[in-house]
Amino acid sequence: MRLTFGKPVEVLAEARKGLRPTWISLRKGAKDSGLLIFNKDASILDKCRYNILQMSVTHRDGLEEAVRLSLNYIWKNTDAEELRIGLHHFEVEEKGRKVQRVDGEIKSVLKRFNFRWK
Repeated sequence: MRLTFGKPVEVLAEARKGLRPTWISLRKGAKDSGLLIFNKDASILDKCRYNILQMSVTHRDGLEEAVRLSLNYIWKNTDAEELRIGLHHFEVEEKGRKVQRVDGEIKSVLKRFNFRWK
């Protein structure tokens, strides 16, 4: 079992706050391999922004394919002009103090798909 960040009921509630909340099971063959949850941002009126609220995979080696398939689905099946995704930050101890870090592999995969951070 993998660790998840946040309670599923909270992710679903967040999805319902936006427009067009969508839940998609990612499958590889006959097996579930991940989950995609996204919605259309209701707070932005001048462009169509979609928020990816959850993208998960059951095995890390399927991450890049899951991102590719998820993004293709959103671009082809919605009116999205912009996508936003939040990254979970882990608290780790470095040199005696706690700092926030992002999983480097996940960030690297997302960069290959042209996501960027401020």
